[in-house]
Amino acid sequence: MVASWHVGEPVALVVATSAALAQDAAEGVSIDYEEAAAVIDAREAAAPGAPQLWPQAPGNLAIDWQSPPSPIVRTRGRSPA
Repeated sequence: MVASWHVGEPVALVVATSAALAQDAAEGVSIDYEEAAAVIDAREAAAPGAPQLWPQAPGNLAIDWQSPPSPIVRTRGRSPA
């Protein structure tokens, strides 16, 4: 199964030696779509039970970056007053 995530995203490519052969080949392409749930909000996509987009990114989370709290917060190179 190949997934298509965006409306209008190309899903097939035909290569031929002439326009007539390309037209014939394109007319032979058949695509069956399966409707999937849509989530358009990042918080909803990360919520438990949200539709999974990629098996390689459990919970729809590509990276979970947590840096340790800084003892000094710097703003434009200066410590806040």
